[in-house]
Amino acid sequence: MKAQLEELGATIEVNEQGEIDSVSLMNAQITDTGLVHIEGLTSLQTLYLNHTQITDTGLVHIEGLTSLQTLNLWYTQITEAGLAHLAGLTDLQWLYLSGTQVTDAGVAKLKEALPSCQIDH
Repeated sequence: MKAQLEELGATIEVNEQGEIDSVSLMNAQITDTGLVHIEGLTSLQTLYLNHTQITDTGLVHIEGLTSLQTLNLWYTQITEAGLAHLAGLTDLQWLYLSGTQVTDAGVAKLKEALPSCQIDH
């Protein structure tokens, strides 16, 4: 999995147990289908997807990452429809949505599901 992510241009950090806990794909040429390589990273705490072509469709690969604490989606193709995939990420503390098509109403609805999350919109 690590090799596939590195082929996509990812910067990867591992924790003391050797598990991947941080992935940055900022400015990478990743698509929604490329996010399948992220799905099994259950120890992932930080994910940067800013300035990529990720859409709502790709967020289905993120919804099972329940250890995720920081998610950066700045300047992606995300809309409020995709936020439904994030509502179960109850450990999420920081979500960055600037430069997306997400509306204030979409942020308010997600905030109800994730009251402890700081959402930068």
